[in-house]
This record gives sequence, C-alpha cells and structure tokens, in this order.
Amino acid sequence: MLFRSIACVNVSNLLLSLALKRRREFALRASLGARSGRLVRQLLTESLLLSCVGSALGFGLAWAILRAVLKAGGTSLPRLHDVHLDAGVLGFTVLVCVGSSLIFGLLPAFHARAADPAEALNEGVRSTTSARRLRLKNALVAANVSISLVLLIAAGLMAKSFFRLVHVNPGLSSKGVLTVSVSLWGEKYAKDPEVVNFYDEALRKISALPGVASAALTSQLPLGGNMDRYGMHIVDKPRENPENDPSADRYSITPDYFRTLRIPLLAGREFTAEDRTTSQKVVVISETFAKSVWPDEDPIGKQLRIGGTDSPVRTVVGIVGDVLHKGLDAEHTMQVYLPNTQFTDTDVVLVIRAKGDNPGALGTDVRRAMMGVDAQQPIGSEMTMDEVLHASVSRQRFSALLFAAFALCGAMMAAVGIYGVVSYSVVQRIQEIGIRIAMGAPAGSVFGLILRKGMQPA
Repeated sequence: MLFRSIACVNVSNLLLSLALKRRREFALRASLGARSGRLVRQLLTESLLLSCVGSALGFGLAWAILRAVLKAGGTSLPRLHDVHLDAGVLGFTVLVCVGSSLIFGLLPAFHARAADPAEALNEGVRSTTSARRLRLKNALVAANVSISLVLLIAAGLMAKSFFRLVHVNPGLSSKGVLTVSVSLWGEKYAKDPEVVNFYDEALRKISALPGVASAALTSQLPLGGNMDRYGMHIVDKPRENPENDPSADRYSITPDYFRTLRIPLLAGREFTAEDRTTSQKVVVISETFAKSVWPDEDPIGKQLRIGGTDSPVRTVVGIVGDVLHKGLDAEHTMQVYLPNTQFTDTDVVLVIRAKGDNPGALGTDVRRAMMGVDAQQPIGSEMTMDEVLHASVSRQRFSALLFAAFALCGAMMAAVGIYGVVSYSVVQRIQEIGIRIAMGAPAGSVFGLILRKGMQPA
C-alpha cells in the first residue's frame, strides 16, 4: 500500500511537470477558440492511453516477477505454487493507477479553462505552486528514498548472509556425485538378508560401470530433507532415567560411503565387508558425538546402545568428520553410522561418485544396472549432490531474491520521484534559469543549483 501511494505521488509529479510545460499550448489553443470540452477529451484520451499502457506493462512485469519467484523458490517452500496474481488486488491497483493518471492528467485542462489566455501567454511558465505544496512533495520523496534505503540495506545484508551460507563447508564433497533414491517392496524383500543381497549385487554392478569411481548407499542423505534420530544409551555413562540420554542422527551405510562422499576419517577404521550380521556389532561416530560424550577420552572401543535399552551393545570402531544434515545454517549434531548389514533399511539413497565432472550422465546406466538385479523394483528420483545442496538453501535464496526485488523496485521509484520533483522544479523556474544564464551565470552553477534542489529530499 505504501509503494502504491508513492507511485501515485511520482506519477502526479511527472504529469504536473508535463502540464506546466503545456500551459502555453493550451492557452494558445483556448485563445484560438478551442472549447474546454475538446481539451478535456484530448487529455482524457491521453491519460487513458497512458494508464492502459502502464497497467499492461505493470501486469507483464508482475507476471514475470512471479514466475521468477516461483522458479527461485524451488520445491521446498510449502504451497509456493499456490501463489498467483489475485484478480481483486490487480483490479484495485489498475483502478488506482487509472484514477491517478486521469486526475492529474486532466488538471491542465481545468487550469486552461479557468485561466485568462492572455495572462497565461504572457507569464509563460511562471511558478504558481505554493511552497507548502512543494514541501509536501519533497517530504513524500524523502519518505520514498528512506524506505528504499532501508530495503537496500536489508537486501545487502541478506545477500551477504546468503553468500556466506553457500560457502559453508557441509563436511562432504558434493562435486561429481549422483544420488538415486530406491525403495524395495514386496514379499521377496520381507527379510533383511534378501534386502542386503539386493543392494550388494546392485552396488557390485554399479561399481563396475566405466564412469563410476565408487558407489555406496545410505538410509539418510545429508541435506536431503530426511532425518532419523535415535536415543543413545552410553554403556559406561548410564543415566538414572534413560529418557534423558542424548539422541543422534542415525545413518545405515555400506563400506564405501565415507570414501564416496569424501567424509574424512579422523580416528579408527571405516566399515569393511567383514562387518556382517554374524560379526561384532560396530558403530562409527561423528566428531561432535565424540567430543560431547567422551570429551577427554578415546572413544575407540567404547560401547553404546542405539534405540531401546534392550538393543544390542555396539562398539565404536571409528570417528569421522561432522556433516551438516539439517541445513547449511544449522548447528552440528551428534551422528552415528551403522553397517547396512547390521541395521538394514529398505528405503535408501544410492550415492555414486563419477570419474568425470558430469555425474548426471550416469543416470541411465545406473538405472539399467539396478533393473538388471530386479526389474520389478521401482527406482526413484535422481539428483546430483550439487543439486541437493542447491535445494537445501532454496528458502534463503528465495528470501534474498525477494528482498532484492523489493529494494530494486524501491530504488527505481525513488529515482523516478526525484526526477519528477526536479523536473517540476526546473519547469517552474525556467524563466529564472534563463535570466541567470543571460546575466552570465556559468552552466556549472546552474547545474549545481538544480542538483542541490533535487538532492534536498534525497
């Protein structure tokens, strides 16, 4: 509503400036016998044409901005695609624009009808606007500039924050990685051994593809929007109430997962093919987990239970670097990794590191390899890890673009407002400027006078 009011003020300034320039024209036409009704019809036609063209351009700009906003918002913003141009609001805005143009566009005709043609021709474009009215216009322009300045500052801070956000280290290397979601279903995969055999065979086929450097699977994809947290019951540090035990993000992975995403191993070992159902129950923890639970101890060899207090005891065999899971702007959380053979999930995400820089090109071959294991199983969506990271900051990107759009609109409106006030002031003082130049005033001093007047409201 505020922007709409400022826009109307800017339009009025520009039209009044044009009206002053045309006073002599209308006075001359009136002296030659033109009736006021004819002048009104002419100005009405011009104002309506101006309003229609401006409204059409505004509608097109609003549609284009809405399309850009919807595209920038991605799929993570709830109900974003329900956003549309409201017919009622659009109609009211068009009505206000047309009304403003008509009111201020018709003023010259009413002035011409009321004024004495001879006097208007003699006085030229001498000022007839009160200082009070000019101060009001300057105040409105000053408000326009101040609002634009606030929006520009907010947009700058938002852009700076977003720039820093996208340069946060997520704890993994996303370049050259393809992700494919897979979900097994049916009686054939009702038991864990069949699920494990399917994924072992699928990974074997995928790893053998010419363009694949390594492949693995995980139950939860970092920054992918899916989370699974479990309570952690520390064997050597039990609590009286197990419900007060800490919780951690749980990942079920295959041995090459850390190598594929290049998550650094800080201590101990990774999982191997020997970590099976019949072997010792093992777990790898994150750096934050190790520092939070065993700050002054070596966690390797420590034991914990995941889930209920009656769950099997698992031994810590390794420590890896922290990975941002919820978002690039989130705090590091405690994380635990389990072998997929010992904690089996049917809904997983394949992570495949390509040998080149185009992991998306592997999609067809990966799907063909998966279907070679079992053609009856559906294969979900595929995204590069870079696209996953890009989607994870869609909210912040949307906010930054929205602030930037408002700031640019405000700056443009401020510029138009300043131009309207300066143009109006110059037209009013055209005789004074002519006299100054005729008396020998240099062009620089005249320019400086106009610039000072224009910059006062700014």
